[in-house]
Amino acid sequence: MRALVVEDDVTSRKLMGSFISKFGDCDSVEDGIEAIVSYRMAICQNKPYDIICLDLNLPDVDGMTVLKKIRWYEKNNDVNESERTKIIVTTSTSEIEIVKKAAVLGCDGYLLKPVDRLKLIEHLRSFGLLTEKNTNF
Repeated sequence: MRALVVEDDVTSRKLMGSFISKFGDCDSVEDGIEAIVSYRMAICQNKPYDIICLDLNLPDVDGMTVLKKIRWYEKNNDVNESERTKIIVTTSTSEIEIVKKAAVLGCDGYLLKPVDRLKLIEHLRSFGLLTEKNTNF
């Protein structure tokens, strides 16, 4: 599994990265511009991310914009729904309108911060990225 954590808070970024790195390769960036660049580089290297954990409140380019750009790229490059990158949005707000907007834009999951390790693992498992064998640690 290849993952990208997009989070401007260093503590949250390191925490999520440590959760995910137990199951595969995990890169991390701190803003939306770096997220878009990392996503495109992974595609160009033919090593796309299986999952992106995307904070919605980012400096420079916000998470909603990053989500839109990734989904636009996938749509315009004929990426099958089953092959597209799974995106879990993370935020400290539980406002239903924000969650709905992210869902309309194509997020695959939503986690409230601070991110609960077991809920993250549930998402990874539901996406078929983990098996029982590699979640026993």
